[in-house]
Amino acid sequence: MKEQNSYTLSLCSLGLLSLMFLFWNAGSIPYVEVLFVLVLIIMLDLFPVRLPSGDQYSGGIIGVFILLLAYGIETALMALYVSTFLYYLKTSNWNIRKLARFRLLTTWGMYSICLLLCHILLMQLGTASLYIKTALGIVLFEMLNIFLIAGIRTTVGGSPFFENIHFKFKEILIPALLGIAVIPHFVHHLGTEGLFSETIYTSVFLFFILFFSREFLKQYTARKKASEEFVRLAEVKQEKDSQGHGNRIGVIMESFLDEISYSKSNRSELVMSAILHDIGKTLIPAHVFRKRGALSLTEEAEYRSHTEFGAQILFNITGEAKIADWIRYHHERFDGKGYPKGLKGKEIPYEARIITLCNELDHLMMRYEDDGYVASLLQEMAGKVLDPALAAGVEVSFVTSIRQALVFNREEPEEQPQGEEFQEDGLFIGGTSLIKYTPGISIEHALSRSLADQIAALADRSLNEQQTFYEIFKESGKTYEVHFYPESENVSIVLTDITPAVRYREKMHEDILHSYKGVIETLSHSKVDLCLNREEIEDHLGRFVGAIEVKEKSDVAASRNFVAEHCAERYDAKRIMHIKLAVSEGVTNLIKHAVGGRVSIYEKQGMVQIFITDRGSGIPLHELPKTILVSGYSSKRSLGKGFALMHASADRLLLHTYGKGTSLLLEFEAAPSSEQADAQSAEKKESQTAVSNPPATQP
Repeated sequence: MKEQNSYTLSLCSLGLLSLMFLFWNAGSIPYVEVLFVLVLIIMLDLFPVRLPSGDQYSGGIIGVFILLLAYGIETALMALYVSTFLYYLKTSNWNIRKLARFRLLTTWGMYSICLLLCHILLMQLGTASLYIKTALGIVLFEMLNIFLIAGIRTTVGGSPFFENIHFKFKEILIPALLGIAVIPHFVHHLGTEGLFSETIYTSVFLFFILFFSREFLKQYTARKKASEEFVRLAEVKQEKDSQGHGNRIGVIMESFLDEISYSKSNRSELVMSAILHDIGKTLIPAHVFRKRGALSLTEEAEYRSHTEFGAQILFNITGEAKIADWIRYHHERFDGKGYPKGLKGKEIPYEARIITLCNELDHLMMRYEDDGYVASLLQEMAGKVLDPALAAGVEVSFVTSIRQALVFNREEPEEQPQGEEFQEDGLFIGGTSLIKYTPGISIEHALSRSLADQIAALADRSLNEQQTFYEIFKESGKTYEVHFYPESENVSIVLTDITPAVRYREKMHEDILHSYKGVIETLSHSKVDLCLNREEIEDHLGRFVGAIEVKEKSDVAASRNFVAEHCAERYDAKRIMHIKLAVSEGVTNLIKHAVGGRVSIYEKQGMVQIFITDRGSGIPLHELPKTILVSGYSSKRSLGKGFALMHASADRLLLHTYGKGTSLLLEFEAAPSSEQADAQSAEKKESQTAVSNPPATQP
């Protein structure tokens, strides 16, 4: 993006000429009389009003027109130049060395043209009403400003001249109405003793409008920062390259939308969607992201589902189907080879194509430090992955400016630990076979016909798509890892029996669980039981009473009330409060870490059982002892501090967790009868008396 061209250089020259004109006529400016108005202009320019499109409107133009009507063009130019200089100084963090001097002079040139033509118009109107002069003057100033800025965007950024101009024209109504309400009244009191009070009045009026504008901006900024933080936390479970990806995409998106002069009406929603575009990955098991090597077909399908999950989440947040589609289709390719629908070209929503470009640019910048090479790679993707028209807007200078705004931490891949993978030494591998598959010819191998047909179907797919992949198959107690390598007319299939390795892993998992089970049972005095399988915990259940599905935050209260209604006639208010607290903690944990679940009530020998199940990724083995035994411990996927509350409230807990879900059973003993309660109370009182009055020691 080259800022200096014949058009911008002409504006810059006009800015210099008008500055020389101002110095020449500096003696005719009544500095003392206009001091209050000048301060007002500066304040309004430093804190601009937010318009519906997201653009910022400088309320200082109202003060400039007051000076133009009352004192002439020299005074108005002086005020406009001072306020514009301070605004640019503010954008450079008050560092004069970083001041964008060329842009400042160009802006002065634009304002000089606008103000000069407005001055000519006001002179022609002569003795017309101040209200008419104000309205026509401001409308002319804003229209000229819109056209001049459009010229800059066209000559510098290459965007269409009339892009979004109709929307900007609608916004001229806002400054015109503000000007009509303030300027005539203020000009009428200039030169009178009431000038100071009128300045205060005008300031309060404008700052009242400004306040609501700033609140809008503050809420938008808070929402954006909340989204960035949420995405940052969600990215922790993903691969290292993904950490910070969402926030970087947001920065790239904001700059790129300026490059293509994207409409301000949807800009904030698109930037927010870009930040949250991978939010669906939070519902994908962590092992999919951290797995070494290629994903199997099943794992690949699971990974690709993140676009649909993300679309559902964004639809729930915004209620906008179009925003959900931006997320749903951000992995579509311009050539039609993307997912989930295989859309092609302009069938893909325009905003989804923009997210795709920003996404690819971030990945390339993470991998390569040469900005020219990054830009060339991006252009190679045009027409294949990316929209060519959008890719054409990314030049080397743009990549460089983005890199300056971001910090990319490129890390060398970690060395693989030695001795951790299973070795093919007869202990962990059952055997490997090489099969040559030709379409139309059945596979001859010691496999069932059903499994052979499944492998043949995938081999056909590998040959048609000319892609290498692998898949895991399970049949008759055996597990096979099957790799497909396409050639010109047939497919090489490498079939490995990994049943011994799977059994070894399962045995190791079971041994660890046995160890944890004994430790946890001993330290919890048999109050907490770690079940080795789901059947063990289900066999412990009594008579089914009822259940409620849990999917969203509002279901926490619904589950709590559901359990409380059942227990209302069984326990006193204090006991019910403890039960509700335990259920609330269990369900809250379920919603945080799983896609959905269920709360069920059972009865067994007068005891109430609350069975909470989810379909999450389970609690990692190494987290179990700390989760259950360490007070207040919490991790990315643990029961956290809530477990301590459940442990204190329930009489017994049974827990089973594995890679596809967690089951938690809370048991509450039957309430004691009145005679039992009286006996327990008397026993407790006698015990307390014995402690407070010990027998005398005999000599």
